[in-house]
Amino acid sequence: MNQKPVSQRSRAPRRVLLASALAAVALSGQLLTMAPGALAYDGPHGGGDSDGLHDGGDRPQPKEPKEHREPQAPTNIHGLRDFTADGFFTPPEGVTSVHVQAWGAGGGGGGGGGGASAPLTGNGGQGGGGGAGGFTWCVIKVRPGQSYTVDVGSGGAAGTAGPGGADGGNNGQPGGTGGTGSPTTLTSSGGVQLSATGGTGGGGGGGGTATTGTPGTGGTGGNGTCNSLDVTNRSGANGQSGAQGGVGGAAVDGIVQLPPTNTGSGGNGGGGGAGGITPAGPGSPGGVGGNGYLVVFW
Repeated sequence: MNQKPVSQRSRAPRRVLLASALAAVALSGQLLTMAPGALAYDGPHGGGDSDGLHDGGDRPQPKEPKEHREPQAPTNIHGLRDFTADGFFTPPEGVTSVHVQAWGAGGGGGGGGGGASAPLTGNGGQGGGGGAGGFTWCVIKVRPGQSYTVDVGSGGAAGTAGPGGADGGNNGQPGGTGGTGSPTTLTSSGGVQLSATGGTGGGGGGGGTATTGTPGTGGTGGNGTCNSLDVTNRSGANGQSGAQGGVGGAAVDGIVQLPPTNTGSGGNGGGGGAGGITPAGPGSPGGVGGNGYLVVFW
């Protein structure tokens, strides 16, 4: 017999910006188009002579260093592609820059420790929650007709539970790191353009002895990077220690709603498994981390 497993943090609808503009867009993985309209941004790094090379005359001016700035959401959406699995993106004719939002995969939750049996009375410790995947939103220049490779990181494996024992329960195992060997990336012929790394797995709960087992530590959130001056990077939330409930880190809010068919997708960390209770109750396994996710829109 074991304690009631800790449920993973529920996900509220994540339609933070562009709620009205994207209300009619179904995330089906296909190229979607809307009525053409002017975008709110002027390209990845501005337009005209904003690079500081000329002042309207013929005399060259010193080039000033460009500063990073946060992307601005387009007023109208021309098209949208979303990826819940590896694939390819080919910009349509006339599209020379796109917005990309990417989430790394979440780490798996640690398994709960097993409970002891008489004469020992300690319950198992709860596993720690996995860290959420990192996030990046940037505007990148693209070439129409050129193929861009999308790799989506897989969620971290769940930590296995520790069995109970007469001489003390056994420790639960830590959860796996999200996107191990494969962060969420978009790659061109020139190399990786952006990357969102996975969160680490939560620690396993300790087995019970004369006292309750030590709770597992929470996993660390991933990070995001992009080769653009128009970029916003966010670290994923850390998972909570088993002493605080073992809740996995929640994914970073994005501009579009995350896939409704898989509440773990989008970088959530897996929840930690519950500790087993006496006599000799096994712990519960941790939760699997959410898979990565990537959206391209223009």
